[in-house]
Amino acid sequence: MDGAAQGEEARRDRPKARLPKVWVFGAGIAGLTVAHELAERGFKVHVVEPAEDPRSPGKCDVGGVARTQWAQLDAGDLPSLDSGKMTRADPLLPAMQVDYRLWASSQPRVDKLAGILSTYDAIPPLKLIGYGHTAQDGEKHARKLEEYLRGKIRPERTPRFEVSGQEKPKAHGKVDVEVGFKLLPGEHGFRFFPSFYRHVFDTMRRIPVVTSTQDFSETFRTVLDNLVPTKSSFLAMAKRDNEPARTVVFPRETPMGLSPLLSTLNDYVSKLGYTHSDIAQIALKIFKYMTSCPERREAEYEDISWWDFIEGDRLSPTCQDHMDKAPEVLGAMVARKSDARTQGNCVTQLLLDPILRPGRVDATLISPTSSSWFTHWRKYLHEEQEVEFHIGQLSDFRYDDVSEKILPVISGDGAGELDADCYFVIAASLPVMLRGDPGTEGGAPYGPGLAQRFLDVHKQHAHDPPAEVRDFEKLAAWAEELKGKDWNDPDHMPDHPLQHLTGIQFFFPTDVMAREGHTLYLDSPWRLSSISQPRFWHRRRDARDAYRGLLSVDIGNVYTKGGQAKGAKAGQPQGKTMWESTRGEIAEEVWSQVIATLDPHVSVPKPTYYHIDEYLEFDPKTDRPIRNGAPYLVNRPSDWRRRPGTPGAYQVQRGRWVLAGTYMQTYTRLTTMEAANESGRHAANAILDDLQSRDSSLSFPRCETWNPEKGELPDLEWLKELDRRLFHYPESEDDEPAHGPASEGRSGGLPHFVDILGLDELPEALLRAIAEGTEKGATLSSIMSTIASSLGLPTRS
Repeated sequence: MDGAAQGEEARRDRPKARLPKVWVFGAGIAGLTVAHELAERGFKVHVVEPAEDPRSPGKCDVGGVARTQWAQLDAGDLPSLDSGKMTRADPLLPAMQVDYRLWASSQPRVDKLAGILSTYDAIPPLKLIGYGHTAQDGEKHARKLEEYLRGKIRPERTPRFEVSGQEKPKAHGKVDVEVGFKLLPGEHGFRFFPSFYRHVFDTMRRIPVVTSTQDFSETFRTVLDNLVPTKSSFLAMAKRDNEPARTVVFPRETPMGLSPLLSTLNDYVSKLGYTHSDIAQIALKIFKYMTSCPERREAEYEDISWWDFIEGDRLSPTCQDHMDKAPEVLGAMVARKSDARTQGNCVTQLLLDPILRPGRVDATLISPTSSSWFTHWRKYLHEEQEVEFHIGQLSDFRYDDVSEKILPVISGDGAGELDADCYFVIAASLPVMLRGDPGTEGGAPYGPGLAQRFLDVHKQHAHDPPAEVRDFEKLAAWAEELKGKDWNDPDHMPDHPLQHLTGIQFFFPTDVMAREGHTLYLDSPWRLSSISQPRFWHRRRDARDAYRGLLSVDIGNVYTKGGQAKGAKAGQPQGKTMWESTRGEIAEEVWSQVIATLDPHVSVPKPTYYHIDEYLEFDPKTDRPIRNGAPYLVNRPSDWRRRPGTPGAYQVQRGRWVLAGTYMQTYTRLTTMEAANESGRHAANAILDDLQSRDSSLSFPRCETWNPEKGELPDLEWLKELDRRLFHYPESEDDEPAHGPASEGRSGGLPHFVDILGLDELPEALLRAIAEGTEKGATLSSIMSTIASSLGLPTRS
C-alpha cells in the first residue's frame, strides 16, 4: 500500500480498547457537539435520536429545533400565483415500503401515514408500486394497500391513487409508496449567526464540505465557508395614525469614522421618536455595564431585571415601549422580567461585534440549514469519525445489580451495544427533563420527567459514599416548583421561565423583500423579526422550485392580541392572540403585521404558500395551537443559580452520566445554538476529566471554550479593574470577597464609578453639543469642550 493508504488503514485500526463507549441521547446541536469532540479524541460514540429523517427513511434526523422542517406541496395541483390566497405547506411525508410478509411491523407505519394525510390541506397524489412474481401480482398487492388506506382516511380527504405493478419475484409482497410533491424548506425559526458565536464557528471550521467524488482529506471547504454576511439590520415601524411607515437602518459593518455613527443616532431621534435624553441614558447604562467587573455582574445584575438596570421608567413612552419589546423580538424575553446580566452580555457582544470581529458581523447560511450544515455534519461524524446513529429514545432507567450502575432503557435500535462501562450523555430538551408525557385521566397532568425518574432509581439503590447527582436534583427541584404551571397556559406565562419563540415562512413567486438583512418589527403586536433568505443563498430559486422568494418570520409573543389582519390601526390591537388563531388566521395576521411596515407605494404580491413551525401542535377540531413542543428558556432575575452545571466544571453524575443542553449553565447564558455547542463541550470535558482521574496514563486535550465576558473591548479593561477594586473595597486583593451570593445580600464595597461621579448628565450634554454642531456635524474640539465643561475642567476659548 502507498503511504496515504497505510495512514488510512492505521486510522481505521486505531486502538479503542481502553476507551469506554459513549452514548449520547439527542441529536441536537448539544448532542452532536459531544459526539464530535469525543469522536475526534478516539472514542466510539453512539447517538440516539427519536426523530426520523423524512428524506432518508430509516435514518434519524439531526439538528434538533435548528433543523430544516422539510414541507411539501401537491406537485400536480399547484395554485395560481395570482389567486390571492395562501396555501399551507404540509409536513413532508416520508417515502416508505410496505412488506405484507411483515404486516405486523408495516401496519403501524401505514396507519401513521393515513393519520398524517387526514391533516393535510392539499392532499398529494400517492403512487403505489407493487412487486410480485408478475406485474399483475404486484398490482394486486398495490390495490390491496389502496383499499386499506381508503378505509382509514375520511372519504372527503382521500388522495388520488396511481396504482401499478412490476415483476420482481425477489420483492414479492412489497409495495413502494411514493408521493408527488414540491419540496419547501420550513423551519422552527431562521438561523442568526452573530460573530461572537466562537464555539459554533470553531465546530463549523472542523466540518468538511465533501461531494460524493471527494475524499475528506482532500477538501479544503468547510461548513464555515457556507456562512454569508448580512451588512445591515433594520428596525421597522408600522403606519401609525398620520405617520407613515418608517425603517431605520442599523449598520452591521465597522463604522468608518464618526459621521456614520452620528447619522444613525440622528435616525433614532428623527424616525423612532427617541429624545436626546433617551439615547444619553441608554448609552450611559450600556457603558456602565461594559465597565462593570464580573463579580458585580454576578452579585448584583443577575438579581435585577434589564429594565431596572437601564432605569426604564425614566425613558420617554416611545423609548420605553421599544426597550421593553426589543428583547422579546430578539429572543422571547421581556426587559422587565429578564435578568440584567444575560441581556447585558448579549447587548454588549452585539454592539462590539463590528469593532472586535469585523468582516462577517452578522451572518446567515447559503442554503437551508440542514443542506448547508447538518447534512455535512452527520456525514463527517458517521463516515469519517465512525459515529453510529440510531432511531430511538431514552425512555427510562434501570439498576444493574452486577455492575451496581444505573443504565438507560432505550426504545428503538442499538441497545445491544450497551454495557456497564459506557458513559451516557443526556442532551434532551428541558421539557423532557422536567416532565413526561400527559398522564391518564384522573391522574397527574404530566408524569415525572427524566430527571425525577433518574433520581427515583438512584434513591432506591443509593450507596455510601453518596454519589454525585446534584444536576439531577436541581432539575427535579425546578420541576417541582413549576408543577401545575403549564407553559402552554396563558395564565401561567407572565412569570414562567419557558416562553414561546416560534416561526412561519412565506413563499413567493418572486423575491420581493428588498431588505437585505434581519428586520426587527419593533411595534408589531406579535413581536416579529424576519429575514428574506433566497437573496443570500448560493442557488437562486428557479422554475424547478415552487417558489422564488422566501420570508422567514419569527414570532416572539403568542399572547398579545393582533388585529392587523382585520384592519385595526397599529398600536390598537383588537383581534386574536396567536394562541387563539387557526393556522390560516396566523398566516394572515403575521403577513398583515409585516406589510404594515412597508412603504404604501411599494407593491408586494401576497405569499402563495406558508409553513408553520411543526413543533406547534394544533387541535384537530378547532385548528388552534394547544401545545408547543419547543418552548424557549429565558433567564428570570435570580433564576440562573437553579440551573445545573458550572461552566468549565461540569461533573459526571452517578459515575457515568452527564447532562448537556441550553438549560445548563454556560458562559453564553442565552438560549442559542452557541450555548448548546458550549454545553456539549463542557459535557465532553467532564467525561475526559473523569476518565483521566480513573486512569492517570490517559491524556486528552480539553475541548476549547470561550467566555464572552473575557472577550470584550480591551480599551475598557482598566475601568473594569477599577470597578473590581471598588466592588471589593475596603478589602485587599488577597482577602476573600465580602460579597457572597446575591441572595445573601451585599456587605460593604462601593458603587460603580458612574454612580459615584454622578455622570448621568454628561452623555446628554454631549449629545446636545453634537446636535447643535455645524452642518457637517460636531467637531472634535467642541465635543471635548463639552466634556471638559461638564466635568468642571477649564476649556480653551
